[in-house]
Amino acid sequence: MRFFISLFLSLALGLTSCSQTLAPISQRRGGVLRSESDGSGTSAGTDPVSSGDESGDSEEVPSAIYVCGVEYPDTDSSQIVVLRDSTLMLALLPDIPKGIGLDPDTHFLYSDKLYTTASYGDKTIVALGGQPVFSFEGREYISDIIPTSRGLWTLGNDRSGEGFALRLDGKTVFKSGSGKGSCLHIDGGKTYCLYSSDDNQNPCLVEEGIYRDLSPRFGTRVLDARVVEGELWLLEQAEDAWIVSTSQERFDYPPRPPFQFRGARLYVRPDCRCSAVISLQAPGMGVPVELICTDGEEMLTGGGGGSCYHYFEGSQPYLLRYDRLRSHLSIGTAATEYACLDSTLISNRRAAQAWGSHFYAACYPAAGGEAILWSDGTVKGLGFDGYPTGVSVSPPK
Repeated sequence: MRFFISLFLSLALGLTSCSQTLAPISQRRGGVLRSESDGSGTSAGTDPVSSGDESGDSEEVPSAIYVCGVEYPDTDSSQIVVLRDSTLMLALLPDIPKGIGLDPDTHFLYSDKLYTTASYGDKTIVALGGQPVFSFEGREYISDIIPTSRGLWTLGNDRSGEGFALRLDGKTVFKSGSGKGSCLHIDGGKTYCLYSSDDNQNPCLVEEGIYRDLSPRFGTRVLDARVVEGELWLLEQAEDAWIVSTSQERFDYPPRPPFQFRGARLYVRPDCRCSAVISLQAPGMGVPVELICTDGEEMLTGGGGGSCYHYFEGSQPYLLRYDRLRSHLSIGTAATEYACLDSTLISNRRAAQAWGSHFYAACYPAAGGEAILWSDGTVKGLGFDGYPTGVSVSPPK
């Protein structure tokens, strides 16, 4: 009990300020059952969102850094901009009937290509560079977009809160009138997503429009799943552990009383393996902490307002988090803080990206003003007043 009291006090003392080093609270090795072949791969897959770093040599310098954002928000002069290395490439006026809105969650940037989405009337519109490319009946919130050689995949949840659809170029591949869709990803040329029912039981895996139930291999409940190089990774909850497994491997991570479970997610790494983040909460104080689980190793990290976003796509896992008052934005890893930006905000997960050994975060002042790009310890202005909504790294040519 003395340990937990000390832990709570140390977390509480660190809630309103950023330190230079965020040391892990504790670290230990989980139980491991391995096959002789570790199943690791050499390619990162085809998913530009979640299947890891496709940059090649992580020490090379990207050929370009693209940023999109909203300039002059909350004014009659608001527009969406796309910049290449801080040089303006595109400016769009908002036009909802054409699929162009200001909401950061409706912007999807892939190199110099900006996709935007909007619902207008009884339709959902998807646009590229300010021009509608397709629309379909129904009002959907598009959570994921992946461009491929086969066309543009979208995953959208109905704005009524019930049901979702997986689409290719606007045509329905899979649709449900209940539940929610999440985790759109591509592996081996096949498209996958998860289908979570309203009863909050085990999710289903949707593969190329065909769904199948997911059953726990070892635990009592499936929390998350990914397909990586043809292998199904599962994150499960059991009576006495959280379990990450494949058909060949199993990693057990013991529970951490008295912390209470909040949620969990799998992340794909550049080596085509999965790490898990278990979100927990200290009872009574409401302090969020997270258990980061990788190949049997675990690290409990916490403090502040909890992590905003995790990034496992680069050569080391980055995370962004606020202090409890949201007056500072911390950039670093679970163990080390690289920057603490005062009165700075980030609009969404896509406004930052890990690439090789580099990390890029496009942020903006809480009080308004010029947007900035943090990159490997340096901060530079982006040349527009407003908030960035996306970052995309173009690999060396």
